[in-house]
Amino acid sequence: MDVHLPASRATVAGSPTEVCRLRPVGRRQPVSAAWLDSSVRIRQTSMSPEGSEIRMSGEFIRGRDLAPVLGTVTQVYTTATEALGRAIPEAERARLWARIPKEQALVVIAAMLADIDLSLGTERAAVDRSWAARVSDRHLRDRLLASAGLGSTLFVPQLLLLALREALRYCPSGPPSNDLMGLDNIVRCLLGIGDEASSTARRDSWGGLPSGLASEMIANQQFNRSIDIGFQLAWVDRAWFQDWPMSSKSTQTVGGQPQELFEEATGVGLVDFAAVAMNLYVQARRNIHFPPKFFETLGLPKSAIAHFLEATSLTVAELRTRMDQESFESQGSLYAFDTVRRFPLVRLSTGAVLVLRVNFVVERALSEVTYFDVRQHLAAVDKRDGTRRENAFIGCTNNVLEFETGATLKRVFSKGKGWVLTELQLQKKFGSKTKTPSVCDFAIRRGNTWLLIEVTDRSVPRQVIFGRAAATALDAELDRVLTDRKASQLSSTIDLLQNESATNGRSASQLAFIPLVLTAPGGLGWNAAVHRRVRERLSEDGRFSDAFSSSVALITLKDLRILENLADRGWDVIKLLRAWREQAPGDALDHYILNSGIPLGAPEWEKRRAGQVIDKFIVRMRG
Repeated sequence: MDVHLPASRATVAGSPTEVCRLRPVGRRQPVSAAWLDSSVRIRQTSMSPEGSEIRMSGEFIRGRDLAPVLGTVTQVYTTATEALGRAIPEAERARLWARIPKEQALVVIAAMLADIDLSLGTERAAVDRSWAARVSDRHLRDRLLASAGLGSTLFVPQLLLLALREALRYCPSGPPSNDLMGLDNIVRCLLGIGDEASSTARRDSWGGLPSGLASEMIANQQFNRSIDIGFQLAWVDRAWFQDWPMSSKSTQTVGGQPQELFEEATGVGLVDFAAVAMNLYVQARRNIHFPPKFFETLGLPKSAIAHFLEATSLTVAELRTRMDQESFESQGSLYAFDTVRRFPLVRLSTGAVLVLRVNFVVERALSEVTYFDVRQHLAAVDKRDGTRRENAFIGCTNNVLEFETGATLKRVFSKGKGWVLTELQLQKKFGSKTKTPSVCDFAIRRGNTWLLIEVTDRSVPRQVIFGRAAATALDAELDRVLTDRKASQLSSTIDLLQNESATNGRSASQLAFIPLVLTAPGGLGWNAAVHRRVRERLSEDGRFSDAFSSSVALITLKDLRILENLADRGWDVIKLLRAWREQAPGDALDHYILNSGIPLGAPEWEKRRAGQVIDKFIVRMRG
């Protein structure tokens, strides 16, 4: 079967975001002091208040026939062939781009991305209709609105970033015009790109799909991790504003606490760096285009502003060079956007700064992307001094993930009839002076059910992120994350618990197990293809039972926080997890919960923590 997955977009988790009112590009004005006023609205809307739902969106594919294959969250997007009855090849698109000044094209594309990033799930279709209504060509406008009426998505972030790449390549130099000039041709190019974006020609199978399609499916899931501002603010507090959670050889070798290392690497405090990014996020509801003097109004040290702009922005020419190079190195990958993730701002010829994508600004300062600054610095120090501080830093960040996992589990399960055992406690329970057993990181018992969790901080490698991994490379990544050592630790723990039950005169068959691997934010996601390949891989190994192969899965820390919120509201999360593994084993956990009609939300302490971080930013900017 010849399957196409062009410009696929999968969001693996939801994000509570502010309500976005669509605004004409020409009317946007930068706001400076409004940061302090806007902080109140952030606290009210982005912390996922009681009764609100975290946003969820699905994988975007070109053909409707793939929806049953890829799962229940598949959505269809419109292409030129479908909307206009013909393809728009790249040569024709080049002529269309040639009619638009380069910086004008960037401003319009960035405005479309901002509206998408800041929309709630229920408003996503309204964003498409609003932009379609602004198209001046009546025939094109009517076709777009008709497609939207049939449930198709019109404007997909991945296509918009691919359009950004083409605009840099083909548009003539020129400033923005402060209106929507060129929108019609930009939309035509977007539709044309959608027709050409297709899966690779590889025909070997992986997880029940051609490996090229499976690789792109994983890549689009990684690309479209949604931004949850409350979670990210709480994360940055734990990962950066607090000390390392435990003392170890790594903490001694790395040479400092998180904030100290960031300041050593950059010369500025992380609170200043993150405050600028958060300010831009707040302003994006009204403006994404800022004159140079705007940054002088933020009340932060000039050195911090200068470093932020140096670390996150490029000129238009620099952006084109880097994106072209990235496209060449990734062999034309449809998912190669690391340049924009690292540099989400562009400096225009007018001196103004344009936010290319709001979500990428948040990622740059409030996610694991920020590790890049420290790792790059420590790698240079190691090369110069012969130290191993970068490896120690990686070890320390993994300890943060494991610590937060344990803390969340204890909050959820240490109440009532249940308890949490750590890896050390399990080793003490089942080991001896001469033998240390292989066990998982955490084991939680509730009645006759054991929830077993192994933690990994492994990030997805570039070839997988870019959708260029062959079947053998996908297998290798799966082995590292789950089907090799991690599966062995989980299975060994099950054996130990069953043997203990039998020794104590209880039937081991009465016990139920839910074995899970918790991955880092940049780790491998869970979907139908991954689930099927896990079963195949473990069956081929021969060491694992069919029951284990069917029940093991990947989750994230954010999934665990969603469960914590549900537990706080009286849900039996063990029962929920068992139902997930029995009823929809190929769905990501958050997709299953949402599809079950259960609202996704954050625990109350996370909302409070996020508010405290915002207060920290405000105090710093007032000072």
